[in-house]
Amino acid sequence: MWAIPIDPPDAPMAAARIETTPPNAPQPGAAGAIVLDTAAGATSSPPAPDDAGTASPPPPSPGRTRICVHVVDTAGTPVAGARVVLVAGERDLVRSCTDDQGSAHLELVPEAIACRAHAVGFLPHTVAVAAMATTRIELPRAPCVHGRVFAADGQPQAGVEFALLPTVAGRRGPPPRLPLDTHTVHSDARGHFRLPWPSTTPHDLIACSRGHAPLVVPALRPPNDAPLLLTLVAGATLVGVACDGTERTPHAVVEVWTAAEEPGGTTFGPAVPWRGGQLLAHTRCDATGAFRFPDVPEGRAWLTFGAATPWHGQVAVDLARAQTTQVELRASAQASVSGVVQGADRDAQVFVFGGTLPVQTRAIALDGTFAAIEVPPGRYLVGVATPPIAPLLHAAVQQWSLDGRTDLAQPITLQAGERRALRLAAGNVAEGRVAGVAFVAGRPALDHCVVLDSVPAAGARRRTCVVRADGSFESPALPGGLWLVSLQAAPGSADLASTTCRVHAGATSRAMLSAP
Repeated sequence: MWAIPIDPPDAPMAAARIETTPPNAPQPGAAGAIVLDTAAGATSSPPAPDDAGTASPPPPSPGRTRICVHVVDTAGTPVAGARVVLVAGERDLVRSCTDDQGSAHLELVPEAIACRAHAVGFLPHTVAVAAMATTRIELPRAPCVHGRVFAADGQPQAGVEFALLPTVAGRRGPPPRLPLDTHTVHSDARGHFRLPWPSTTPHDLIACSRGHAPLVVPALRPPNDAPLLLTLVAGATLVGVACDGTERTPHAVVEVWTAAEEPGGTTFGPAVPWRGGQLLAHTRCDATGAFRFPDVPEGRAWLTFGAATPWHGQVAVDLARAQTTQVELRASAQASVSGVVQGADRDAQVFVFGGTLPVQTRAIALDGTFAAIEVPPGRYLVGVATPPIAPLLHAAVQQWSLDGRTDLAQPITLQAGERRALRLAAGNVAEGRVAGVAFVAGRPALDHCVVLDSVPAAGARRRTCVVRADGSFESPALPGGLWLVSLQAAPGSADLASTTCRVHAGATSRAMLSAP
């Protein structure tokens, strides 16, 4: 995800502004442009043009081969300023820009298998790398989406900024900063605009202009030759103050998010109703805790601000076109958990698991009670374990993730300011073991290792055991649940064979691994 800058205090950000490369920034292929060589791990300026007006490629690094890529259009005309990238699967390895002759020089890294080129006004194209000759890439001309844009009173609008972004369901505006290489255009005095497609996949057309709400035309498909007639409408204005208790909160970061569906049943942590929504705008409060968002799209949204945690305060707002909504954004009151534990060991502790939040624990008193544990409103797992707590906690989370239930801890949902009293029973991690045999090419996998990873991968635990001379292996004391069992030549090397098995309390699960 691209970085989102935060405006300085007393300078609220307009919700509908699209931030791109400044007009005076060097363009690709121009003098002073930056060429990123990810394989070398450094940035450098392109070489100065020689007497013929073309760039002289720098010498390759020791042990590296430098290749030449020539980018042309379908008529054979060189394409200057095209971005050229050596790729391996989905990884970008080395990138550069073509000069006035359509040529770019890149260091060939061993893992590079293809070369991709793209330029404004052309569709991207990828070809295999030619290590011993010039790699030629022909870029077809891109079709354009075009039309006119008007205000609600029918007047053509000049200076409206347009961008095509990958389709996002429910999009209501642009992100605060556009992805790298996004091309934008502005409408002329008669409201005309023309924007080339960046690829052949569906895109959302975004139009932004100060004094109007962002306009989104969703899921357009190229070539879309018919002209579009677009009308901008007034946006909503959101103003207010952020407070922590009775005091205003100066310089707090305030964000506006689209409303999203409630998190799924396997999610634990503070209540974040906008999880999965879209960030529409953000700013900092001024020295008095006041904030203002102009040009926000109408509809339901969540207004949030962070102080001690990202979920410090939140409120739902319904925004209306051309209307100003005033909000007092207050910090959410903390919730708490306390209660009594039955049948716990003397050294047992109560734990509260909240997803990405640190696990909180409390000692149990002689009478079985435990002191209040304060947490933000949300969904949590509360249980009892004798340290180390990690094995039981992991088993409980794994049960919940796989089965939607657990008998090792108690799931609870806390509202803001709620004081929940619980009656808990001591938990017990049910352990089992995995045993089996491993072969490579039909023979016992002597001196190989078997790696066991708990499933799912989030918060996974890993165990390793060595294969014996007869091909057998064994891993005891495994928490119950699903485990991925893999055969490797050495710990951390590639998997030669793998299987999954479920561990049950007090039982031995069998696994057989056979590699060619």
